[in-house]
Amino acid sequence: MKKHFLTAIALACACTASFAAPSFGDDHTGGFLVYGVGGTSGVGLGIGTQISKNFAVRAESTRLNANINKNVSNLDFSGEVKAGSDGIYADYHPFDGAFRLTGGVLTKAPSGTLTADPTGGGVTIGGTYYPVDIGERVIAKVKYPSTMPYVGIGWGFTELDKPGVKFGFDIGAGIGKPTASQDATPLLKSMPNAEANIRKEEVKLNDKLGKIGVFPMLKLSVGYAF
Repeated sequence: MKKHFLTAIALACACTASFAAPSFGDDHTGGFLVYGVGGTSGVGLGIGTQISKNFAVRAESTRLNANINKNVSNLDFSGEVKAGSDGIYADYHPFDGAFRLTGGVLTKAPSGTLTADPTGGGVTIGGTYYPVDIGERVIAKVKYPSTMPYVGIGWGFTELDKPGVKFGFDIGAGIGKPTASQDATPLLKSMPNAEANIRKEEVKLNDKLGKIGVFPMLKLSVGYAF
């Protein structure tokens, strides 16, 4: 997390350096926002600054790790989902008030790994039943693109150039399709047609995932501008 957050901070500072110079007739610049954030992509920290009356830039990093343990149809499913993200965002307030449009880039990919361990003496792959001993398993991995554009709408984080408590609420999504890979332990893969059936299941899973073109995000933030 430290590496990705430092990267996000560096990019935000670069953006701030590019835009922090006062523009002609515009005194709505500056301020330094530090905030905590929580939502569907986990909890984390962010920073931001005002670059004009209607524009602000932010960088934030969140983390969420969830463990899965469940038995379905004589299969013990276990794994971990990592839904955190690092992002650089630009906020545009088209009107007076809290409403804003937000665009940006997510630089960390949400991912998940799931293993299926047979408990009833065998497993069915691609319509074929394979009798196996305990310890043999099927492994599936799902990952979003490592870099995704972000679009969304939000409320709050206004007048960051003025000290005080600031609130933010965001609804948006990273734009990108997740992809999956499937594998199995060596003994299971060596059984007749097992490798081909694993690839068949992998194609089916990717076909389903291909219909998901976004990583939805809902976030609530609170912080202080200095």
